Amino acid sequence: MTLTIISYSPDMTSEALQEYFLKNYSSNCHSFSYLRSYEFFALSLHILSPFSAFLGVYGIVVIVMATPKSMESAKWFILHLHVTTFTIEIVLNLLLVPFIFLPSGAIYSTGILLQMGFPFKITHLVCHQSFTIYSIAIVMLFENRHSLVTSIKYRMTRRITKILYYTANYLIAIPIMLSPFIMETVDSDAEKLRILQRIPCPEKQFFDVKTQVITTNIEMAYTTEAVLVHYFSFTSLFFSLQSGYHLLKKPNFNISEKTRNLQKKFFFSLVIQLFTPFAVMVVPLFLFFITLKNGIIEQFLSSLIIITCSVHGLLSSTFLILLHKPYRDYTRNMTIGKVLRLPIEKTSTNTSFHRSRVISTM
Repeated sequence: MTLTIISYSPDMTSEALQEYFLKNYSSNCHSFSYLRSYEFFALSLHILSPFSAFLGVYGIVVIVMATPKSMESAKWFILHLHVTTFTIEIVLNLLLVPFIFLPSGAIYSTGILLQMGFPFKITHLVCHQSFTIYSIAIVMLFENRHSLVTSIKYRMTRRITKILYYTANYLIAIPIMLSPFIMETVDSDAEKLRILQRIPCPEKQFFDVKTQVITTNIEMAYTTEAVLVHYFSFTSLFFSLQSGYHLLKKPNFNISEKTRNLQKKFFFSLVIQLFTPFAVMVVPLFLFFITLKNGIIEQFLSSLIIITCSVHGLLSSTFLILLHKPYRDYTRNMTIGKVLRLPIEKTSTNTSFHRSRVISTM
């Protein structure tokens, strides 16, 4: 299925862009696959939006209402991570709706914030920080689990140490993420002409005045983001692998075998909850860079990266509810349990142990 672009006349401010559109684009770029189009991209996000909103709000409710006392040590870390994940969905599906022309810094956004007149660059940079906060939230959750495994000798147990560590992550990561974008003023029209040398037939929205270029140095943006991704990945893996090793292999005489098994179940439920959706999100990103390395620029993959970021939130919320027994029981009791008048499932909340607490049962 193809879309013709001849009848489309975008609102352009640059005479040079108008000339390129009329002489080059209209003559040489006649049709595109529907999967590459903005219409497909926007429709996909609109379809995902109600499901994202429902599961996001319900996830908050179930964490607040159904978390037992035995999970209290993890409750606010789980809630923090879920809220940041939900925030990313809101940003992508509602606030920005960013149709990105990778591998450039050009973005066509039609989200609510842009329609309300908020500045393009400030809006995108503020919303972009939701990804940084999400990464820190993952580290915080794994560090929290790490600090409660008593057989680990070197772990953060003092509240002030944790506060300083988390604060340092925010104070370092956010400026690093912002640095490629705040140090320049971009002439979007001039930069678009330069981008057209590399992407001669972008989607028609590229020529619209709503499409602006957030940075001319996209390589620097990639580099800083790669540095942060590697840092947060390494830190999360450090906490998770050491915790997993001690829970699986290292004997711990401070806690009972039952408690140890409960810790294992909760920890590995977290790993599945976090890394399975993340793996889904990474696939189109990997494919995009493979095709780019081979000299192919595919708009569909650019769109798919954003779409799977939204799907990631849906999967994360679903795994949150299904993998943890207290949340699973609460959902059962509030849905099919009420309809069929099934006996209420109760999760024990009184289990405790020396210097650490049980955090879930499966």
